[in-house]
Amino acid sequence: MSAFDADAIGTGLAVAILPLRDGQFAAGVEFELGWAWAGIALPMAARTVGQMWFYAAPRLGSWGDRLSPDLPLGVDVHLADTVPARAEWQVSYAEFDPNHRRYHYGLGLAYQFDDSSK
Repeated sequence: MSAFDADAIGTGLAVAILPLRDGQFAAGVEFELGWAWAGIALPMAARTVGQMWFYAAPRLGSWGDRLSPDLPLGVDVHLADTVPARAEWQVSYAEFDPNHRRYHYGLGLAYQFDDSSK
């Protein structure tokens, strides 16, 4: 993870626990802890067609020393069994202040060692 700041860098770990999971829906809780940040999120995803998933993960975490609620929304499309491509948009409000609103956009391509998408 990064602090979404061009002059910053972050490192840490996240653990997701997804007790609600079937072929069409997944939901759970995620805990994050890193260098100068921490957070908790409620990830959820719904599969539409094939291996296309839409997801959200409302999150409460730190932005440096500021508390920040975040709402990421995205789509995950599996190009192959173990190769997902992702596009994500997120809005965050540092210190719950609308004047500190930030928008983030991202694209990603990954390789999954364990194909748990099925």
